[in-house]
Amino acid sequence: RHLPDVYELRGAVVQEQEGLAGELLAGEAALHLQEGAGELEVPQVGGAELCDVVGLGVTVLLSIVLLAVLGGAMLGLQAAVVRSGSMTPTIAQGSVVVSESVPVSSLRPGDVVTRPAEGAAEPVTHRLVSATRQGDTYLMQTRGDANESGETWTVPADSTLPRIRWVVPSIGDGIAVLRSHLVLVLGLVVIGG
Repeated sequence: RHLPDVYELRGAVVQEQEGLAGELLAGEAALHLQEGAGELEVPQVGGAELCDVVGLGVTVLLSIVLLAVLGGAMLGLQAAVVRSGSMTPTIAQGSVVVSESVPVSSLRPGDVVTRPAEGAAEPVTHRLVSATRQGDTYLMQTRGDANESGETWTVPADSTLPRIRWVVPSIGDGIAVLRSHLVLVLGLVVIGG
């Protein structure tokens, strides 16, 4: 069966020009009208091409993350994933906080700071309630916005603490997964690339 000289495909009209087959780009696939055959041929994406696209996407994503981490480190910034809801609603669990190290003497009540890890405990990010100088130390009182009670701790007067500058909501869980599977992801990129 032979197709007529004018075809309607998805609302667009394709007309044969001097016996040559017409070509219409629909979405991302090129549809080829074969002269005289009356059939449409839709090119298929193979497994190798799909792996190339996925590998390229992962490589670009990891490059962006690496540049952000290195750039932040060069500017004296640190990033951390918030693992609890103690600062809700200000900072939700799973958010990433970006902080800068500042002298303890420059901190003011209301600043959100990260207390260094003690022993096996992880660092804690809470709001500063008060900072009182006592000789060569500061007595720090902090409390999570969602907590009813706070904590008291000391730091040397000449030390620095991370003060939160930015909060990036909801991406911390993804970053934590990437960190835990970084070797696997890099291996896949190398093997697939």
